[in-house]
Amino acid sequence: MNTFNLHFILKCCCILLFFFVYNATTTSCNFNIKLIQTLHNEGFHRNITYDIDYGAYDGNKDFYEDCSVGLEQVLPAGLFASPDELEELRYKTTTIFKSKVDIEISAELASPITVHLLGTVQSHKTFLSLPVHARYHKSVAGGGYVSVDLPPPLLYINCGPKKIGKCSGESLVNSFCPKNLQYKCPWIQVPVGGGAPLSWKIPRGNTQHHNLVWFGTIAVVCFGSLYILKEIHCHKTRQNKH
Repeated sequence: MNTFNLHFILKCCCILLFFFVYNATTTSCNFNIKLIQTLHNEGFHRNITYDIDYGAYDGNKDFYEDCSVGLEQVLPAGLFASPDELEELRYKTTTIFKSKVDIEISAELASPITVHLLGTVQSHKTFLSLPVHARYHKSVAGGGYVSVDLPPPLLYINCGPKKIGKCSGESLVNSFCPKNLQYKCPWIQVPVGGGAPLSWKIPRGNTQHHNLVWFGTIAVVCFGSLYILKEIHCHKTRQNKH
């Protein structure tokens, strides 16, 4: 056996040994997490809830207990959440808006909004919620409804580097870590089961009713103005009599 073949065999053995040790020391990262996303109420103002259930990780039922949880939810252009509303209500779910929000523009002029929801794992579960609103859509002939699909969120967890630091797919940067982070990001994106898109049917105006609505609005304004003037006149007349 010549020297070349001997070196080649030694290199192959070293590579096989490396992969054997790597597979033996790394975890399978079978996170065993399920998420149920539900849209509540009716009309233009609704509420999204997220029920996250954490199964056993490598046989440890309490593996996720007290871990931090982050959801990244993208709201399509036809929907929005109000930062002012959440701040005034001091909402129980910590919410961070990653996009600028204009609550007054129509769906055709709006852009998708990215929202981060933060929570913790307690008793193997996490419950998060987000109030959302439908934007007005441009009227069309015949009216009807427009269907807006709400995608499932991305799930991130932070259990500290000692718990999930060995999982493959770690990176220095992701949506929950700044770009100038010098160390490995403590947040890791994990796959979830059960997440499915939600569909929201939003009514839109009928352009064929334009004239009817226009004349109806003018009539209501005119009759309302006449009624107010009549009441003012009657009030002054009664004051003069006294």
